[in-house]
Amino acid sequence: MLKFTIKPIDVVFFGSGKPFNLGGLGESIFPPFPNSFASAIFAKIYEAKGITNGVFKAVYGPFLEKDDKYYFPAPCDIVKEKGGSRIKVYKPRESSNLIKVENTDLENKIKLMPWIKPECQEDYEPFNGFISLEGLRKWYYGEKIDASDLLSEDRVFYIEDRISIRMDDSTGTVKGEDGLYRVRFVRLKEEFRFVFWVELNEQVLTEDEALKIFNQHPKVLKIGGEARTATYEVENHNFKDLFKDFHSSNQGESCKILFLTPGVFKEGKPILNNFENLEYACISGYTLLSIRSKHNYKNKVIRAIKPGSVLMIKARNLSTPIDFYKPTDDFIGSNLVLVKKGGVSHV
Repeated sequence: MLKFTIKPIDVVFFGSGKPFNLGGLGESIFPPFPNSFASAIFAKIYEAKGITNGVFKAVYGPFLEKDDKYYFPAPCDIVKEKGGSRIKVYKPRESSNLIKVENTDLENKIKLMPWIKPECQEDYEPFNGFISLEGLRKWYYGEKIDASDLLSEDRVFYIEDRISIRMDDSTGTVKGEDGLYRVRFVRLKEEFRFVFWVELNEQVLTEDEALKIFNQHPKVLKIGGEARTATYEVENHNFKDLFKDFHSSNQGESCKILFLTPGVFKEGKPILNNFENLEYACISGYTLLSIRSKHNYKNKVIRAIKPGSVLMIKARNLSTPIDFYKPTDDFIGSNLVLVKKGGVSHV
C-alpha cells in the first residue's frame, strides 16, 4: 500500500453535487471526497503507463496530518460544552425525551435516538471538526476524550472568497449577463497536510512500478476544481497499521460503526433502509455527490451521509477494526468505516 502526503501550494476547491449557477456562490466542501485524490493520482499513472482502469483495489482517505499525528472526521456523538472545554460522548437511552421515535417517520426502523439532554443542566452542542488518532482510540474504548484530542475546523483551514468572471475565449469579453460569480476556496493551514493511501491491483501495476512513477520529478498533482497544484511525498505504508491497537470482542452481531468517508448507497430507497437491524443512528448530515454512471456515461447526483456519522447495526460480515460497508464501484473510497463489535461502552 502506498501513502501520499499531499500539500496544496495555493487555495483549493473541492466541489460536491450541489448545482452551481453563474452569478451565485460556489462553495468548497471539506473534507474532500476520496475520488478527488484518487483521480489526481490515477491521472499521473495514466500519463506514465496509459492504464485506463482496474489499477486501484481500494483507497483510504483523504485525512489530515500535522506534526506526525493523524486526524479524522470527529464522530458526531461527541459534544462540547458551550463556552467551556468539557467534552462528552453521548449514548442513546430509552428514556430520552429530546427525540421520540413515534414523532418521526422512522416507525420501527430504529429503536433509539442518540441526542439526549445531559442529566445535569449543562449546555452542550455537537462538535464539528476533527479528532486525532489517539482521540479516536479513546472514543473506540469509551475512555475520556480531552479537548486536546480535537481540532475545530477553523484551526485546520481558512476560507477565502474570490471573484471570477466567465470569459468568452472567442471574443475576449464577458460571457453572458451572469458572467460574474464568487468562489469560496479553502486554504489549508501551513502545518497541515492531506494524507491518502492507495492499495494497488498488483496484477495491473506493482508498488515498485508505481514508486518509480511517483518518485520522478516534478512531484506534483493537480487536485480539485480548477486543477490546483499540490506537492507530494510517497512511501510504502499500510493504512490499517494505524489501527493495530484497536481491538473489540468480535463476539455477536452488534457493530458500532463510524463512517470515516461519505456513505454512498444504491438509489431507490431511503438511506437508513440500507442498514439491517438498525438500533440507533447519529447522522452528521447529508451531502450531494455527482457520480458518472457506468451505464449511460451521464452524471447523476445522489445523496450520501457525511463522514463522522455513527450507527449501531447488526452485521455478521464486517471485519474489525477497518472495513468498507456495502462499498460501491461508482464512488471509490466511500463507505470506509471503523468497526467495533460487542456493543457500546460509553457512559
